[in-house]
Amino acid sequence: QADNLGRPHYEGIGKLLTAYTFQLITDVWGDVPFTEALKGSPSEGLILSPKYDAQSVIYDHLLRMVDTGISLMTRNDPNSPGSDDLIYHGDADSWIAFGNSLKLKMLMRISYVDPARVTSEISALTGPFLEEGDDALILFSATAGNRNPLSAEIQALNYVTNIVASKTSIDSLLANQDPRIDIFYEPSDAGQIGLEQGNYNATPGIPLSLPGAVTGANTN
Repeated sequence: QADNLGRPHYEGIGKLLTAYTFQLITDVWGDVPFTEALKGSPSEGLILSPKYDAQSVIYDHLLRMVDTGISLMTRNDPNSPGSDDLIYHGDADSWIAFGNSLKLKMLMRISYVDPARVTSEISALTGPFLEEGDDALILFSATAGNRNPLSAEIQALNYVTNIVASKTSIDSLLANQDPRIDIFYEPSDAGQIGLEQGNYNATPGIPLSLPGAVTGANTN
C-alpha cells in the first residue's frame, strides 16, 4: 500500500520490521516458509501451504530487504510518518541506524558460514548505528490506548500474573554463578526466585522475580 501511495518511508519501515521479524523466526526454527509466506489471500495466490525455504536463502533475502529499507528511508518523503510511528516517531535517521544495526547483526550471524561475504559487507557499512538509548521500543504508559496489551488483559480478566522469572532459568544462573542474573531478572524481596515452568494456575505464596528491563518482558 505504501508503494502504491508513493510513501517511501512507510514502505521502508515496513521492510525493516519485516526483515527483523523473519530473522527472529528463522533464528529460532531454521528453515521456515518465506518466499511463499503471507500469501493466503486470493490476490496473493491463495497459498495456504507455503513451502519451506532454506535458512541460507532466507538470510540472503533478508539482507537485501534491509538494504532496500535503508535506501527507502534516505529518500525525501513529504508524507513521512509522525506520531503514528510508535517506535521512532518518523525519525528517518533513527530508522537508518536501526537498519544498519540489524544488517550488522545478521552478518555476524553468518560470519562462520560465509566469512568472505561478511567481511566485504561489513567493510561497506558506514553507519550510523544504534547507540545506547536508541532501542527500537514501544514505550507503554498508563494512558488509555497506550497500555501494554498483555498487562491490560491480565488485569482486566483477573488472570494470574505469571509473566515472571522461570525457575529453570533462575536455578541454572545461580548454579553457574552467572553475573547476568540481576540484569535478566529483578530480584524479589526474598532474592532471585522463579516460578515452576508451566505453572499457570496457582498463585505462589512467595514473591517472585520479575523480568528485567533488558529482556523486554516486564508487563508492569
